[in-house]
Amino acid sequence: MHELTAERAFLGRGEAEVSEIMGRQSPDGWYSEYGGADPGYESLGIYYLAKVWARTQDASLLGSLRRSIHFLTHAVHPDGSVGGAYGSRCTSLYMPGGLEMLAAHDPTPRRLRHSSATA
Repeated sequence: MHELTAERAFLGRGEAEVSEIMGRQSPDGWYSEYGGADPGYESLGIYYLAKVWARTQDASLLGSLRRSIHFLTHAVHPDGSVGGAYGSRCTSLYMPGGLEMLAAHDPTPRRLRHSSATA
């Protein structure tokens, strides 16, 4: 918002929000969605945080995203489907945009791309 409006009140607010999200990341790598992990929403969160990372190039955010992506690898099934009944929101939706954005910086998204291509 600061970039769009130049309002000083917004300066630093985004960094604080991202810092809070990263601070709540589980030791297993997932970001909390209704108190637990949900692979579908994890992929959506990866997308939004990857967009932030693309603007900031923040090394700690990239490390956090790598941990999240590693978690996500455990939720992609052999047939390429994702998540389901074991997620906190039971979603089986998969948003690959953030993984595509990060594929040049980590090999894991490329492996996920190939496993989900069969779905």
